[in-house]
Amino acid sequence: MSRLPPSFIALILQLAAWLAVLLVAGGGNFPPLALALLAGLLAAVLSHFAGLARWWLPIQLLFAPALVITLSADIPPLFFLFGFLLLLLVYWSTFRSQVPLYLSSRKVWMALETLLPADRPLHFIDIGSGLGGVLTHLARARPESHFHGVEVAPI
Repeated sequence: MSRLPPSFIALILQLAAWLAVLLVAGGGNFPPLALALLAGLLAAVLSHFAGLARWWLPIQLLFAPALVITLSADIPPLFFLFGFLLLLLVYWSTFRSQVPLYLSSRKVWMALETLLPADRPLHFIDIGSGLGGVLTHLARARPESHFHGVEVAPI
């Protein structure tokens, strides 16, 4: 399974957990949320043993219960469509590149500024510049330098 992307492994483990829980429940009259909690717990345990990164564990644990709670709410379907499209715009390249959007804080901008040589103008390229916060900060701090950003996400 190691050749598959982690997201596919997580999905397979979620499905396996649901299948196991439904087989054990055997058609009993259990509340859906209880089954979802059990499936989430099993998916998290399976994810741990499958060697997924630690940050997958809470996702695996909470996905099934969140799904059951969301499905039981009376939320218009267009809400989910717009939410999906917004997330797609922001994270569309993450699946292919395995590099998530990670916005740097002002503290990081300041630290980076101190690492740059101050005795001459720079040509600086930020690959994966996100929303351009680092570049904007550095361009204001060093107007004599040239800053360029490259980002593949549309937003």
